This record gives sequence, structure tokens and C-alpha cells, in this order.
Amino acid sequence: MVRAQALLWQEYQREPALDELAEVMQCAKEYVLLLLQLQQELVSLEQPVYSEDESTLLGDQIAVPDNTEQREQQAKIANLLKYLSPQERRVIETRYQLGQPADAEDSPLPYTEVSRRLGMTAKLVKGVEARALMKMRYWGKQGHVFAAGAE
Repeated sequence: MVRAQALLWQEYQREPALDELAEVMQCAKEYVLLLLQLQQELVSLEQPVYSEDESTLLGDQIAVPDNTEQREQQAKIANLLKYLSPQERRVIETRYQLGQPADAEDSPLPYTEVSRRLGMTAKLVKGVEARALMKMRYWGKQGHVFAAGAE
């Protein structure tokens, strides 16, 4: 829509009419009207915000979420992984995509995908995962979550 507005502005040297925008965009007038309303509500993060002592950008004022709790949880899991056999560790890391970028999907991979990646049967993956999770629960309850990291 912004490109269509710029194109029509250059052509007519005025703000384009609703039906002109709809024609260029090849859509209904109601859709263009909705987009125009949404455009009015948008606020740029580059918009200056003036405070008593200085001016800053709106984006600088947005609080960054504290990932301390998430980092602590990741540290606990990493320490519990030390109690697993290499095969168990590979299954857990692959199935739950541990060590992947933050934008990776949160849901576990299907057993068929894990078995394909690790060259194991899906039944074996399920059994190894069950054993590994049981061990992790046991060591977590024993208070060994941070003991392995203190070595």
C-alpha cells in the first residue's frame, strides 16, 4: 500500500483517493480503508521520546525481558544431561532440540524424525528417552542439579 501511495503521489502530486489505491492494489476499497486505519495506529520504534533531561527513541524505552529464569532452567538441564549416557544425551538433545537457536520450535521432534536423524528405530528412541527422563527426574530430586556443575 505504501508503494501504491508513493506511485500515485508521484503521478497526481496529491494524496491518492481510496478508489485509486484500491485499483492500483487490485483489491476492495474496504480492504484499503482497513489498511489506512491500521497505518494510522502504527507507531515507529524510531520515534523520538522527549524526557526531562534528553531525547531518546521509543524503542530504547521498551524493557527487554529478563531471561535469568530461562538461563537457570537451561543450566539445570545441562547439568542433568551429565548423568546420562552418550546415547541418552543425544536422544534428549535431538528430540527436545537443545542447543538450537532460540527461534527453533519449542515442541519436541516426532520420534520418527529423531530416529531418522540418529539412525535408530522409533521404538528404541522411545525407550532411550524414557530411561533418560527417568534418570533426569531422579537426579533432579536428589538435589544433584548443580552438583555436577560444581566439579
